[in-house]
Amino acid sequence: MRRQSKEDVGYRDIFVLLDGERIGVLQHGDVLTRDVHPGPHRLQVHNTLFKKPVEFTLGVGEHAQFIAIHRAGWGTYSVWAFWIGFLGAGPFYLTLERESTVQS
Repeated sequence: MRRQSKEDVGYRDIFVLLDGERIGVLQHGDVLTRDVHPGPHRLQVHNTLFKKPVEFTLGVGEHAQFIAIHRAGWGTYSVWAFWIGFLGAGPFYLTLERESTVQS
């Protein structure tokens, strides 16, 4: 999993859980890897405001790659958003996407 999109605003941490276990925190520019067994899995990210889950299944020898992005959206840079952001909760939108599956 990575957080390296040019669209990422670079604010707030993104917390990463795999199969219900917290495996790390992504800051802008970070990459997080984890070995997992073949079979079904649930990847979830959250920024304390929004949660985004993805369920996926890996076969033997497969590697899945994901990207997490904090995007600016409508109202992100308004005066209202400034004050909310000042208090620690700006309206940034969280995206979690599967980038690819690679066979080894």
